Amino acid sequence: MARSSPSSSHPVVKDENYISIYANSVEIAYTDGDFQFFMLDHTTDEDTNDHVIRRKARIVLSPENTRRFAHLLNNMLANWNYEKERAIEEAKAAQEAREARKL
Repeated sequence: MARSSPSSSHPVVKDENYISIYANSVEIAYTDGDFQFFMLDHTTDEDTNDHVIRRKARIVLSPENTRRFAHLLNNMLANWNYEKERAIEEAKAAQEAREARKL
C-alpha cells in the first residue's frame, strides 16, 4: 500500500478513537472558513429494498489544508495511474513473449 506521511519527522500514531470506514461516494460542502467532506455509503435497505445513502463520517478541513489534501490526492492518483498502466504494459509484454515462444 502506497502511503504519504506528513512532511515532519514526528511519528504518526493511531488515536484511541481511530475508526476505519468504507465510503463509495463523497459529498462536499464549503463555507468561507472550511470544507466539509461527508463520506457516504450507498446501500439497499434489507427490509424495504429501497436505495439508501448513509452518511458514515464527516471530515472538516480549513481551505489551506483542503488545498494540501487536494495536491496530495492528485499526486497519489497520478502515481496509482502510472503503476496501473505500467502493470498492464508488463502483462502485455509477457503475453507477447509467451506467444512469440510458441512460434
